[in-house]
Amino acid sequence: MDEGGAHGRHQAAAMVGRGGRRRRGAEGLGIGRGGHRHQRGMKKGLRHGVAGDEPTQQDRLSGLGRNSESTHGALGTIWHRCPAVCSKTLFIMRMALFPRSLSAFACMAAAFLIPGAARAAAPGAVVESLSLRCGTTTCDAEIQRPAGVSRPPVIIMAHGFGALRDWGLSPFADRFVQAGFAVVRFDYRGFGRSGGQPRRVVDGPAHVDDWVSVIDAVAARQDVDGARLGIWGSSYSGGQVLVAASRRPQVVKAVSSQVPFVHGLSSALRYPLRHQPAAMWMAIRDALRGDGEAPVYMPIISADGGTAALICDECVAGYSRLVPKGQEGENKVAARFLFSLPFFYPIDSAPQVQAPTLVIAAAQDGLIPVQKVRDTAKALPRGEYVELAGAHHFSPYSGPVFEQVVARQTAFFRQHLAR
Repeated sequence: MDEGGAHGRHQAAAMVGRGGRRRRGAEGLGIGRGGHRHQRGMKKGLRHGVAGDEPTQQDRLSGLGRNSESTHGALGTIWHRCPAVCSKTLFIMRMALFPRSLSAFACMAAAFLIPGAARAAAPGAVVESLSLRCGTTTCDAEIQRPAGVSRPPVIIMAHGFGALRDWGLSPFADRFVQAGFAVVRFDYRGFGRSGGQPRRVVDGPAHVDDWVSVIDAVAARQDVDGARLGIWGSSYSGGQVLVAASRRPQVVKAVSSQVPFVHGLSSALRYPLRHQPAAMWMAIRDALRGDGEAPVYMPIISADGGTAALICDECVAGYSRLVPKGQEGENKVAARFLFSLPFFYPIDSAPQVQAPTLVIAAAQDGLIPVQKVRDTAKALPRGEYVELAGAHHFSPYSGPVFEQVVARQTAFFRQHLAR
């Protein structure tokens, strides 16, 4: 991972950070080490690739320095009270005053996995609850092992934006277990029964840290073969697995990335302009919360058309069908995610992923710009690309498209994790 990104002149200067986070200033879009844009050409290992030109970047980020405090009057007080969030707060407030610029920072949760309802484990599977060390707390997890199989290869799975491990990962996990794999599903810190405060904070780089912790813990287990370890992600976690694989190249042997979130700014630009002021106000209020105070939450979806994290034609119907009954109260995330999501760029980690990687995109995805997914697949040294014609973001989680996708993923893991 490039830790040295270029520094721009503004507070939001370009910087590549741990876990794939990129902060981009007015002159920092796409700029890597040495001030040059990354070149993402077709890689030799790409199969079934769909070529496409890089879209012209229409919107550029602009920073806001301390001299802008006087322009906004009362914001000077906020500067001295909350230095940790000040530069982002002032910057977003400026964007709120200038809607055209704000469109470059809609920052909404473009792309996130919320797949089908929870189900029982695959027949014959041995199921065990786990508590895995993640930072200073623990991540709640579950392992399913095929009965009668000694030290099987293992696949680690986690959800996308704001979802829990029981929200639709079970149908995929069951198929993998039936094919002879052990499967570990986990929740990030602050979600489900995992430890950590505050609750329900979505942060891509922090989630990647959890991925790395879980990968290390699972690889060391004696009941699975840590030398044959694969990882599976979808939507927001579909991008996270690329970053995690780049950080553990000697451990991760296969990666499946489904309808992945790969490019923060391009996804943010899809968020409707009319909802941006309300969304930014929620984010600012949440960012200014003190230690121990509950976050300001934003709905993940809104059935009545209100401001929410996910807004697309298929979002409400697709999400609502997939959340298990009794868990509707989990339809919320801390609004501060707006300050980090646009700067999360898993695409930048693609060239460093050494493992074979299967990328599956939905041609009609309302959350993920499919061209960026194609670009990511091209940048992978050992990438395979599948584009689902006519499919939208939630299509892979049910019906014929699910059958097509899970069959391809199972065959992929068999090819690369079997002895």
